[in-house]
Amino acid sequence: MLLRASSYYRSRRQTCIPMDILLRHRASQEDFIRGNMTAELREASFDLASLANTHLLKAQSLHKRIPSNGMSAFLPAVVCEKFLAKIRKLNFNIFDPHLTERNSLLPLTLLRKSWTRTY
Repeated sequence: MLLRASSYYRSRRQTCIPMDILLRHRASQEDFIRGNMTAELREASFDLASLANTHLLKAQSLHKRIPSNGMSAFLPAVVCEKFLAKIRKLNFNIFDPHLTERNSLLPLTLLRKSWTRTY
């Protein structure tokens, strides 16, 4: 997921938010690279997170069409769902240090989802 890798891209002086989204919200690449969370950049990250959430909901709606032995391929969607919930809680601040913290319960969550064959 692009937003999750924002600190990696920022350390390499690259942007992870597509240019069309940045231009739509009049956000600058320099603000991203410098780590300045402006209102425009927050709107751009909200737009990208909304798009990711739409894709996630679409994948979850196709749940009944997926054979039971193929469900494990969709376990990364659990990680995306947790990250989107966390970034929503932080008001779409992609530079917040709490986003880089590890979720120690994630392996247990993945194990439970794998046993129940849900994602």
